[in-house]
Amino acid sequence: MTLGNRFLLSSTTFSPSLFLSQVHNNASTESLAAGLDFLSRSIEQKFLPRLKVLVESNFERFVRAKATIDNVYKEMRDQGRRLKGLHHQAALPPQDFQGPSQGEQA
Repeated sequence: MTLGNRFLLSSTTFSPSLFLSQVHNNASTESLAAGLDFLSRSIEQKFLPRLKVLVESNFERFVRAKATIDNVYKEMRDQGRRLKGLHHQAALPPQDFQGPSQGEQA
């Protein structure tokens, strides 16, 4: 891995501390704070509108996905309850089993 990749903001190996120590090693705290403020505003101005458009254009898909997840959760929860009930019934002692009466056939 090259040192340059650790300085690219888009890289997964970006290292803020290495970047600051190597590229801005002579910068004052005030200068770094001002730079941070500028970068934060730039990111908000550039990426928040894009994110808003992305959410708006996919809102219906998000809602459908949420409904699907809720349904899957409900089905899994209900199935778990049914299985737990079956397990509980299977664990009952024979005298507690309420099967067919003596005269009935199974």
